Amino acid sequence: MSVGHSLDSRMIMGMNIDLRDESNMNNFVAYVLNCCKEKIREKRLEIVSLLDGDVFYNIDSWPKELRLILWKKPLSDKETCKLILFLVGNGCPPLIAYKWIITSTYWGREKTRKRWEQIRWINLNMERNMHYWFYYDMFHSKHLYLNGDERQL
Repeated sequence: MSVGHSLDSRMIMGMNIDLRDESNMNNFVAYVLNCCKEKIREKRLEIVSLLDGDVFYNIDSWPKELRLILWKKPLSDKETCKLILFLVGNGCPPLIAYKWIITSTYWGREKTRKRWEQIRWINLNMERNMHYWFYYDMFHSKHLYLNGDERQL
């Protein structure tokens, strides 16, 4: 069953990082790797204010599991993927989601690089996995595949 708010391939392609954005993200990753704790804290406060009702749903309205993942450090591979799909699937600008995840691992250079590689991999494989990967849709209050089909639990 397909619902009204599906992420068609045009939308999925719009989620992908274009080359300018990837260059910006590479620069952002380099910035994080060389930044002091105080600057990272400021950047995370800026990003969380965007996520908490500015460009996305208020965090208090998120499913509990995803609220916990948002604040967890470090994230597992599965948690990283789940958080990205939830945020991007519900309309959060991808770069905001990616920057939140990158700043969560600033103390570990290898972990930060690994997360950036994982984000790139998820980004590159999103369209191909539209009928496998799913997220919790806040508007419909149910799990949807990226192609918009409802996931039957």
